[in-house]
Amino acid sequence: MPSPWLVSVSLPLLFACGGERTAAPPPASTPSHAAAPLDDGMVDIGGGASLHLHCVGRGTPTVVLENGHGADGTSWKLVLDDLGRITRACAYDRWGDGYSSGPAPKHHSFRQMAHELQAMLERAAIRGPYVLVAHSVGGINVRLFQAEHPDEVVGMVLVDAETEDSLQGLIGVLSSPGTPDDLRTTIHDDLGPWAEDLRTSARPLGDMPLVVLSSGEQKEPLPPPFKPEQEIALRQKEIAGHERVAHLSTNSAHAIADHSQHFIQIDAPRLVVASVKQVVEAVRTHGRVDAKALEPFLHEGPLQPRD
Repeated sequence: MPSPWLVSVSLPLLFACGGERTAAPPPASTPSHAAAPLDDGMVDIGGGASLHLHCVGRGTPTVVLENGHGADGTSWKLVLDDLGRITRACAYDRWGDGYSSGPAPKHHSFRQMAHELQAMLERAAIRGPYVLVAHSVGGINVRLFQAEHPDEVVGMVLVDAETEDSLQGLIGVLSSPGTPDDLRTTIHDDLGPWAEDLRTSARPLGDMPLVVLSSGEQKEPLPPPFKPEQEIALRQKEIAGHERVAHLSTNSAHAIADHSQHFIQIDAPRLVVASVKQVVEAVRTHGRVDAKALEPFLHEGPLQPRD
């Protein structure tokens, strides 16, 4: 499945930042339906696919972490343990990534990935309610999941996530003169349907706790033949999309990580943890998301030492 970041030279970083696997793979066989919640292992979701799941902590709501394209569950390695001190938190590898079975189907839609997430949660006995935390294109998956299971999702944190606006911006960039034929094919086959799928699924979220994070640092420049002004226009579309999604809830905050690039959970992990904590506490207390509580972490960056 081509990625919306296909046109950016930051794509190799996306693959590299998933982290290194140092432990032995989990057992290849686990029951299709776990009697008790699974903490670590492979979950058979049918259709020849088994997804690797790793959970830490205890409590409710359950935080479910959704990766960007090409990354696996280790992309959350700097925040997972801290999230486990707040509540139960689960990271997983999508079909074709990490320890999960692969390769994924050739035409692996975001809606299908949302269905696979639901199957994994059911078969691993990871019960809701859920707070969904998603990075990059994973934001598409979780928003589709929430649209299909609104009673199970009680909060979301979107980490520099793709939106229908950013996808539309990419369509504009890729439609410009001089675009290679393979990228034009991406427009026709993927970007348009993805944007429309999100647009038709978008609906007001009421007062569901929601935090939307944007990266403050520009991604790597777009390669030729794309022009700087196209990159600026695309960035404006991204920020506008984040603001619009934040406004889908009346209980939300939109914050920009000043010194972070696309992987905010790596460049500014404490901001991501604080964002999840705000949403989880708002769910537990039926309270409000406090944007001011995020301010001490907005200037965190990859060059700053971590405690």
